[in-house]
Amino acid sequence: MSPSTLTLGFSLFASLIPKGESGYTAMYYSLRAVASAVALPVAGLAVVLSGSYRAIFALVGAATLAALVSLAFAMSPHAAEA
Repeated sequence: MSPSTLTLGFSLFASLIPKGESGYTAMYYSLRAVASAVALPVAGLAVVLSGSYRAIFALVGAATLAALVSLAFAMSPHAAEA
């Protein structure tokens, strides 16, 4: 996941949290920590298998595209309030 996607995702995620249920924020940061811990070894493995650092750009592009597609289908904050 790219840092900009995480930032966009957090603002959307925070707006969907019902008042008084902010414990979900901890889940978000836990998932973010796991994603960060997984990203570096996966990037290193991609470089080793492909023999080029260009593989990292492909991985980042695919992760960003997947995040943007999931955000496009996410519930809007206005719909969550209704």
